[in-house]
Amino acid sequence: MNLKTVYEFIVVINVLLILLFIFEEKKNYRSMLLWVVLFIFFPLGGYLIYLLIGRGILLPSFYYRENEINLTLYNKITFFNDGRELFKDIFLLIENAKTSIHIESYIFRDDELGKRLVCLLKKKCKEGVKVKVVYDPNGNLFNDKHFFDELINEGGEVRKYYYGIYRFLNFNYRNHRKIIVIDGLVAYIGGFNIGEEYLSKHPRITPWRDSHIKIEGESVYYIQKTFLNDFYSASKKRNVNVDSSLIRSKVEAYCPIEVATFFPNEDYQVVKQVYLKEIYNARKRILIQTPYFVPDIGLLNSLKYVLRQGIEVVIMIPKVYDKIISYYATLEYAMELFEKGAKVYLYHGFIHSKVMLVDSSFLSIGSTNFDIRSFHHNLEENAFIYDTNKIKEYYETFKNDLYKCDEYDEIYERKYLKKYRFGRKIFKILSSLM
Repeated sequence: MNLKTVYEFIVVINVLLILLFIFEEKKNYRSMLLWVVLFIFFPLGGYLIYLLIGRGILLPSFYYRENEINLTLYNKITFFNDGRELFKDIFLLIENAKTSIHIESYIFRDDELGKRLVCLLKKKCKEGVKVKVVYDPNGNLFNDKHFFDELINEGGEVRKYYYGIYRFLNFNYRNHRKIIVIDGLVAYIGGFNIGEEYLSKHPRITPWRDSHIKIEGESVYYIQKTFLNDFYSASKKRNVNVDSSLIRSKVEAYCPIEVATFFPNEDYQVVKQVYLKEIYNARKRILIQTPYFVPDIGLLNSLKYVLRQGIEVVIMIPKVYDKIISYYATLEYAMELFEKGAKVYLYHGFIHSKVMLVDSSFLSIGSTNFDIRSFHHNLEENAFIYDTNKIKEYYETFKNDLYKCDEYDEIYERKYLKKYRFGRKIFKILSSLM
């Protein structure tokens, strides 16, 4: 077979793959066009890239895969913005746990913090407490593969969310949730994973600013149910509703919360849709804290629209990056909205909070970054808070964070960000492939 014949064969196969992509794919047309361009310029290789990072999540049928929003009215919540305070509180509750400890974390480092936690979990297993852990193996690539062995030997149940070939097939689709539930009565969700960097102990990415909430009350049931759905899916079975730790707790404090559970689904992105609704309903201001500001075209246009209506839009991003490619795209999108009238602030350190606050009526805290990956690809868990007093409480935290920021303007661009300008354009385009 000569080279010409090989080339013609590759072209035919590539055309067939492009046609298959066009007729089967459900992505938006802008994203589809960029993928087709990639297929044309990189025959076969472009399609392989698509299969790895653009195809969509692929899991066995018994995996739980619903998008849900569940509203409850009676809850008590506590905000945590510092890792030391958060983990002190978590360790105390785990120490006093009586029946069950459930932990789901995208990152569960085998560093000192992780070892302390596993040591405590082993102790609780010996006391008869049921310990269940779920983690994303692709978020923990460099962990000691025997890290959880001693916990398992003591009776702890540890599951990788993806296993076998599914770990490779879903490398781009992360279980990004951060859930801890103690005795079915108290739940934690937010931005903190388990690792020393979340205590501001990373040599470069510091100080670390994040947001987490502790919830007591009716919403804990739905957070617990999300955890058990993931745990039993990873265990290749479904018996969530008969788990004895799935209980309905009550408190007297009135605090309306919607718990939003997102599983990657091309038909409905639950967190994104709520964000769009709240942005368009804004009357005065929209405040966003995110480490990665890479909105899709719908969210980008919604923010441009409200800016034209005179709504204040404030975006807080890190001054110190953890992932350079994401940071390039974040800067470019933030600057695009700055040109439309948004205020952009760069936090002195790394801000990992995933927060959106609208007027005094809506506050979102959870694991969802303001980026395409979180809105379309990752498994996420968020709390939408509608209690005016709690929203005002976090608004004061946001205002205090502004004192630890540099405000972006043209002078700041020339002085500090000019070196990122070329990469920003490239990675903004690439982000649309997601």
